[in-house]
Amino acid sequence: MHITIEDLEALKELNDELEENHVDTEKQLTTELAAKETGIRGDVRGVEFLEDTIQDLEGTINQFRELVIQLQNELEALRTQT
Repeated sequence: MHITIEDLEALKELNDELEENHVDTEKQLTTELAAKETGIRGDVRGVEFLEDTIQDLEGTINQFRELVIQLQNELEALRTQT
């Protein structure tokens, strides 16, 4: 009977240690997850900023192309007149 009680107490101690390790691991993983989520949110904001910048630059390039075409047409008209 004493041996059985000692075995059960040893099992309870082992169970308590495992539970403590489980809780510590869960806290650690939760912290890591929160940090990664914060990093991802920052990356998403960075991507959105870059996409906005690309759109602005594409607009500027299109305006430049239109201006070049307009100036080429004016140049061609002037050449035709002379």
